[in-house]
Amino acid sequence: MTKKTCPNCKANISANVKFCPKCGENVEKVEEKEKITENKKEETIVVEDTKVEENDNVVEKPIENNKVKGKSHLKLILVLGLILIIVSGALVWFFVFKDDDKKVNDKDNDIVDKEENNDDEENDNDDDDEKDDEIGSDKLNYYGNTYEFSEGVAWLKDSFYIYLINDKGKVLNKYDGRIYDGYFDFEDSKFNDGYAMVGNDLYNSKGEKVKLEEDYTEISYYGEGLLVVTIKDENYKGTTIEKGIYDLNNKKYNLELDDDITNITYLGDRMYLLYYGEDREYYVYDSTTKKEFSIGARFDVLKSDYKDGYIIYQDTNAYEIYSIDRDGNKKLIVGNSRHAQIGQYSDGLVFINDAFYDLNGNKVIDLKDEGVKNNPMFINGYALVFFDTGYFTVLNKETKEYMFEPKAYTDMDNTYNGSFELGFYRKQTVISNSGHLIVRLYDESTKTKHWAIMDVNGDIVYEFSEAININTVISDNDYIGVSNNVKQESYYVSTSGKKLEIVE
Repeated sequence: MTKKTCPNCKANISANVKFCPKCGENVEKVEEKEKITENKKEETIVVEDTKVEENDNVVEKPIENNKVKGKSHLKLILVLGLILIIVSGALVWFFVFKDDDKKVNDKDNDIVDKEENNDDEENDNDDDDEKDDEIGSDKLNYYGNTYEFSEGVAWLKDSFYIYLINDKGKVLNKYDGRIYDGYFDFEDSKFNDGYAMVGNDLYNSKGEKVKLEEDYTEISYYGEGLLVVTIKDENYKGTTIEKGIYDLNNKKYNLELDDDITNITYLGDRMYLLYYGEDREYYVYDSTTKKEFSIGARFDVLKSDYKDGYIIYQDTNAYEIYSIDRDGNKKLIVGNSRHAQIGQYSDGLVFINDAFYDLNGNKVIDLKDEGVKNNPMFINGYALVFFDTGYFTVLNKETKEYMFEPKAYTDMDNTYNGSFELGFYRKQTVISNSGHLIVRLYDESTKTKHWAIMDVNGDIVYEFSEAININTVISDNDYIGVSNNVKQESYYVSTSGKKLEIVE
């Protein structure tokens, strides 16, 4: 008889019984459940086994069943599909829309290129205009007053600052300019031996205000490192005024303070004119030797400043004209000359009445009956000569001839509004060291006027634009201070039209 085991009590029972005779378990029901479970197990398929080493023993271990693997495949398919969609979109954009974008970019680039070309053309045109107006491209712009160069430096004042620049265009110093309101504070503030007076203040060549040891009532610098000073003392005894000459370099007096001296005037070449009020007599003082000598009791006996070691002196009692050297030695030049027209000794000659004389009294160049209006002075062999008839020319010392036929002129400045044949800058009293003059030209057809540079031959060598105004004469370094009223800029330009670029 076939036997089987009771699933509950594990007793051996007959194979055909429905209930276990020992425990009463429904054996058929239990067997039916086991059969269903067995069928499900058969449907589950083991796909892959892997071998895992545990303590050097190889154990076979199932990793995934079909259900788990199916879920993983589904996720992988979704990810791959998403990647495919993204890649396909990128490829479509690259091959379909890229050309359109390129066309748009090319079009935009063409527009930009055209605009840049137009800008370049405008810049080129501006450069041409700048050349016509004597101004190039500037990093900085100044608009105000330019003042004459002296010892290689010059003042420039705009609405806010005062600048000190050198002849390379470098700004050496600048400071608040509102303390100086007027043009005249700087008009005569030329440097001499490294110092310049601006109003009542003294500045060095670095643009720094000089602090003096004493608090002087008045100072006036005249050159060669010496300063004329005044001290005014008021007390119960009255008012005492003392004048003297102070040495800036050695920090001591060159000429001690003296209340008998009522006036001190600088004559050049370290020579001074002293007036002693009590004696009513004038003395010439040599600050180098500290010696002085009397030249008379009347101021008008002195007819010129010291130049090249000599001064021209007229004895009004005898109507004689002398030269006086630094030691006070006199030499007669011309006699019998009352109220003489006397010029400045320079270049070995002096103009007296209507001729040039040397210091030995020899008449070197005779201009009698020429009607000379000014007191011409030779500079580097050339003298500017004006005539009573309203003409001017340049005289050559070597040839003793005029450089060109006298030209009719009108004395003028920037504000002259009438018509004229040829204008002459009224501050240009002598020819410049470079041999040039500032003149003004008039265009009858357009009724316009503009400044120009003339050489000793009477030829125009450079013309400024109509917008340019002249502020200074031609300085020793060949520069002229000008302003462009259209572009509102002030700067310096040479007689050849070269602009001095100013940089801070």
